[in-house]
Amino acid sequence: MCGIAGIWNFGGKKVALNTLRKFTDSMIHRGPDGAGHEILNNGSLGLGHRRLAILDLSEAGKQPMSIDNERYWITYNGEVYNFIEIKEELKTLGYHFQSETDTEVILTAYKHWGKSCLDKFNGEWAFAIWDNEIKELFLARDRFGIKPFYYTSNSIFFAFASEVLAFKHLEGFNYSLNDELVNIQTKDNYVLDGKGYTIVNEVFSVLPGHYCIINSTTIQQQRWYDIRTKIQPSSLTYNEQVIKLKTLLFDAVKIRLRSDVAIGCALSGGLDSSSIYGVLSAIKKENTNLSRLPKDWQKAYVQTFPNAVFDEKKYAEKVVEYCNGSAEYLIHNQDNLVDNVIKTTQHCQRISSTPILSITDIYKNMKAKGVSVSIDGHGVDEMLFGYLGNVYDLYNLKVEKNLKKEAQNIADCLANLYPPNDVDEVKNKFSNEIKYQFSVINRVKRLFKNNQTNTDNKSLKSLSNSAYNFSKEEILKTEFFEKTLPALLVTFDIAAMYSSVEIRMPFMDHSIVEFIFSLSENAKIGEGKTKRILRDAITDLIPNEIKDRTYKIGISAPLNNWINTDFKRYIIQKYGTHKILGSYTKHLQNSKLGENETIEIWENINKDLLKVE
Repeated sequence: MCGIAGIWNFGGKKVALNTLRKFTDSMIHRGPDGAGHEILNNGSLGLGHRRLAILDLSEAGKQPMSIDNERYWITYNGEVYNFIEIKEELKTLGYHFQSETDTEVILTAYKHWGKSCLDKFNGEWAFAIWDNEIKELFLARDRFGIKPFYYTSNSIFFAFASEVLAFKHLEGFNYSLNDELVNIQTKDNYVLDGKGYTIVNEVFSVLPGHYCIINSTTIQQQRWYDIRTKIQPSSLTYNEQVIKLKTLLFDAVKIRLRSDVAIGCALSGGLDSSSIYGVLSAIKKENTNLSRLPKDWQKAYVQTFPNAVFDEKKYAEKVVEYCNGSAEYLIHNQDNLVDNVIKTTQHCQRISSTPILSITDIYKNMKAKGVSVSIDGHGVDEMLFGYLGNVYDLYNLKVEKNLKKEAQNIADCLANLYPPNDVDEVKNKFSNEIKYQFSVINRVKRLFKNNQTNTDNKSLKSLSNSAYNFSKEEILKTEFFEKTLPALLVTFDIAAMYSSVEIRMPFMDHSIVEFIFSLSENAKIGEGKTKRILRDAITDLIPNEIKDRTYKIGISAPLNNWINTDFKRYIIQKYGTHKILGSYTKHLQNSKLGENETIEIWENINKDLLKVE
């Protein structure tokens, strides 16, 4: 994983090397292991790279990299895990290689297959390839947007980078926030990323599963990956589906162990990360001879938040003990809390529901232990009804369609997502609600409501040439491709790369994603539980207590506690006369604020910290 940047002046004006360096090196945290800057195309094009060395740590892995007598150049961020297999295929076609990197394989694959090489890649990437013969720039992003890719363009120049904040260091670019988009992201943290927008004026993202072709006259963004063409209803029995998912998961983890540096597993104690750790432990017991396996790849790293309600250390300990594994327990550091929240929030350049510090701290601690690659469990929630809101959406859908029995089944799953002490009470409430919802008068009301025309056309238009526009019945596809996941991936990339750590996500292997989206709803949710097929697939890999956990805690900053303690003096001093927060500061001086109040305070602080000075 690295940081990439580029500038192309369309009028032939030369790119100053210092301008390119300043733009690229603003992302030194993404690549502390080396830098490369190349001026091409008679001086009008500059490609930059900050290197986080993961594969082939020698100078042979330096970027920007070229092949074919410098016709093709690449600057690349990411990992293509099946590069060994692609390399062998290219060798049979007569190609030779000078390095042990996946970078050279990508560039050679592009030379041979053109843009169709993307279909061969299994991994996560954002790269730019310059063809010096036809004077064309080719930008591509992985299927699901695991790696970020931002750009700005006008009639004078085109520029790209791995982070939004980098554009603040781009000479000739007026870095300013878009107030409308800031307000939209404040109301809904998950609406911009999946459509290609950022909160910075004239900075957009290459969308997941898209490529851009840029020449001196046009800029075209095209979808190259479409989940709609990959879904084939499964003919397997449920038990066969379980076995297949387990096989795919093992394969996805194994191929993501290819590394020349240490790998760690970020274990929270929840189902998703515990599943990954369980698979890692099983692979260790197999004693399989895997390609490019580093010496250190079997340890879990557990971030702990002493005395916090969301601390899951006790669950992680059970997983490690069951797997007979090893783990290091990393304690969240409260020192300089206010300064660190401010610093990481300004670096993030987005509106988040809670400070990103609670996430950055995990990877900072892993890096301090010598780990540069973290294997995480992201992507499952969005595919298998892992969020309370998604299950509510499904429940309401069943009610709208007058499917009483199915609504009751989903209600049982919903209740189990609440804290264990509240489950019985929630189940009783749902039982009474279902009786009410399926009374004759309410069925008539719903029929009338569903026949009304929806006139709300205020949503942002996607920048894709082929937007998905999933129906309301396609809850999980919307969550995965358009809303929560795109934003989550950006947040975790920022959080990990802030400390120069690469995240690998086995659940995001395209074979798993395509398989799961081909399954029926019953395989995903049922028998009182979400993530049904995953729970059955990892039976015997982790303790039953963890496998059967339904109450989701998740990583979150203890916002209410921070604002009422460490942040108290900062807020009173800085925002005492603030038009919105002024009344809160007076209240804060004398007593504690409630959850809703601290949420509003954080929203305003978050926006204020992002103001361009």
